[in-house]
Amino acid sequence: LQVRGRRYKLTAGHDLQGVPPERLYEELGRLKAPCMLLFQSEVDCGNDHVTAVNLTRPMPGNEVPSPGHVDMVMSKVLPKSGFQGASRVQLSHFIGGPCEESKLVCCVVLGGGG
Repeated sequence: LQVRGRRYKLTAGHDLQGVPPERLYEELGRLKAPCMLLFQSEVDCGNDHVTAVNLTRPMPGNEVPSPGHVDMVMSKVLPKSGFQGASRVQLSHFIGGPCEESKLVCCVVLGGGG
């Protein structure tokens, strides 16, 4: 199986648990849907991916991407029942690390109570 350029191979797990590797495809043909299969990535050190979050370089307010979009989304969320706490949310942008510096790659949520 290949997804987005990464290869995965069928392994002896879930509904094929305990099946020897040489019989996986034979036993796969005997399964009836629905069933659960386990695929593992054929990873080597060249296939790894690093996401860096640098929380020491806040982005200046005048450089924040799409501030109007954030305001529009918040104006739709705040009136809804159960989302009153959203008004206390502070959104901060940080300049990325050495990887994907100009692209949003993750969101870090601190706290989360109430």
